[in-house]
Amino acid sequence: MVDVCFGVKDGDVVTIITDDRRKEEADMVATVVSERGGWPIVANNETQVRRALQDTHFPMVPPRNLHKAMVTSDQIIIMTNLEWANRFAHVPAVKESVANQVRIGSIEEGFGLWPISVEDIERTIGNAKSAISLLEGKKRVRVTSPAGTDVEVSIERRPALEVVPVKLPGAMMGPAPLWGEVAYAAVEDQTNGTIVVDGNMLGIGVPGHVEYPITWPRSWPSLPSERAILRPSARPQRRAARERFISLSETTRTAIPAARTRASCTWTGSATK
Repeated sequence: MVDVCFGVKDGDVVTIITDDRRKEEADMVATVVSERGGWPIVANNETQVRRALQDTHFPMVPPRNLHKAMVTSDQIIIMTNLEWANRFAHVPAVKESVANQVRIGSIEEGFGLWPISVEDIERTIGNAKSAISLLEGKKRVRVTSPAGTDVEVSIERRPALEVVPVKLPGAMMGPAPLWGEVAYAAVEDQTNGTIVVDGNMLGIGVPGHVEYPITWPRSWPSLPSERAILRPSARPQRRAARERFISLSETTRTAIPAARTRASCTWTGSATK
């Protein structure tokens, strides 16, 4: 984590944000940072983490002393409840830290127990770059899932968001070391199809999956363009044979280096020329 994912070197100032449950892990990381010549500060943010997990309306913005520590760091290593960390990724302090070229990421649960190697991390990065390469220059992507999702979105002129285990200066905050992701912001008024939600990525106080799948149907009326996030319409017409689809299933299936645990992605994407 210290050497590969965050690239700590002699003289680096490292802020480690933790909570009571993961304080021991944070202390371990701080010890290694010190051995590398870095200057670690462990900030136990238990009070805010606990209250935010109990109440989704409780502020996620860190207190100003922690904010200042973050934006003046070389690395920020977050070792807390992962749900809280994922929500914390969207606060202004993180945005400012990224703008200041800080390396920032959250350490996933199970610290020290993962059957993962540097080669696995490098493979994840390679998979992400392969996915970006496959989609380079493509305009539309179709996404399907076994639950019934069948939706087509436009990614024309939208850059790829690459989230990989090795945290580079100024890169978006994301989990490490198991996470690999490539995401695109779809063009707001060009989404067509059906999306089926049959689970939740984060708990946000709600245990387990949704009781019944939630379907955003094709028959929804269009929203005003300035407010539209999704615009389902009639079933997408099958495109002419001249439009070739490039399968991304192999890339997405191995995008997370949890290959050792046989984890796989249930979403399949394809892109038109």
